Amino acid sequence: MLENISHYGFDTEFLTRAFDDLSTKYVDSGKLSGFSVLIARNREVAGIYHTGYSAMGDEKEDAFPLKDDTIYRIYSMSKPITAFAMMRFVERGQINLDDKVKDYIPAFSDPQVWVSGDTREFTTRPSEKDITVFDLLTHQSGLTYDFLGEHPIDALYRRKQLTGGRSCRPSVEEFVNEIAAMPILFTPGEKWNYSFSLDVVGRVMEVVSGKSLDKILHEEVFGPLDMKDTGFTLPADKADRMTHLYFKDHRKDFIRCIDRGRDTTFLKPAEMLGGGGGLLSTLTDYYKFCRMLESNGTVNGRTLLSKKTLDIMRSNQLPGGATMKEKAACKFSESDMEGTGFGISWSIITDPTTEGNYASRGTYSWGGLGNTYFFIDPVEKISVILMTQIVPYGIYPIRTELKEIIYKALK
Repeated sequence: MLENISHYGFDTEFLTRAFDDLSTKYVDSGKLSGFSVLIARNREVAGIYHTGYSAMGDEKEDAFPLKDDTIYRIYSMSKPITAFAMMRFVERGQINLDDKVKDYIPAFSDPQVWVSGDTREFTTRPSEKDITVFDLLTHQSGLTYDFLGEHPIDALYRRKQLTGGRSCRPSVEEFVNEIAAMPILFTPGEKWNYSFSLDVVGRVMEVVSGKSLDKILHEEVFGPLDMKDTGFTLPADKADRMTHLYFKDHRKDFIRCIDRGRDTTFLKPAEMLGGGGGLLSTLTDYYKFCRMLESNGTVNGRTLLSKKTLDIMRSNQLPGGATMKEKAACKFSESDMEGTGFGISWSIITDPTTEGNYASRGTYSWGGLGNTYFFIDPVEKISVILMTQIVPYGIYPIRTELKEIIYKALK
């Protein structure tokens, strides 16, 4: 559906050819079952491109062509939604950004910074600073992820089976309390490290409101935006719209299905509501969220968040205007680190001249483990969403290729 995209300043012929080439490279070759791209400009959908199916290989008999309302596991694209909900709490005065997390979750009362050792025997020192809500929202808390594989604390998370999965603990409360008992990588605010911080943010909102995170997100985001296909659990009557999830073992160059669409684990209610990566959504549902961001927090005449607060979210919050590369304690990110800062829950391009950035200064973006991705360029007034389903993130350079195509297609 790219027929009218020239009306929005794109070269239709170039874009169609480039997307078809991308489809040949990834879908026809069996690297992806399919992918979908939504392109919007000036807060209107300019075009949507679908290629491939919901499944491939041995599961091809269950496949259906990808559509606007196909449901995907969006993993870390949940983070901006959770952060947006938290900023509504902040704007109403229910929470302050400089509040100490221990005031809401006592398990964080004595953060210990890693000094040396291994997963069985290690030494720590008391942190000079408590973790704040701001630290959580900007990934400067010192927490980490089990899958990073770069520091002994990452391995310690794995040893304790702190994976953040839907059933890894009976509740997010128990999970977050166990995370709080782990050493942190650095004094909060010193560095940037990708982590379970947004899962902790979700728990803070639960404590403040007395409600579960699914209800909070429905009230703060999904309801007002009419995002009817976004949530933590898949209703049985929507199972026929769910994609299969694939895993690529890069060492063995082998791809296998790890979660079937109609039999997905998401049919069962999640025991742990993870604000950092637990949501399902669709191309068109997520665009409703992006369009609201482009509209400076308003939808249908209703203001969900003020432009002033959104501008804080869309500004680099790393100390001294540093880039992610300068402040990162880990190598992993859902975006390029060079020439890129970090705001509240997403990366922000600070130097558009850096190779591979393509987009304008101030463009903000984030992605998910399943290689989903979105970016919003406030200068060109473009928003783009990519949906596909293969893990781990970065197994193919499709995000970078997509950005290059979009900007080369601009007239």
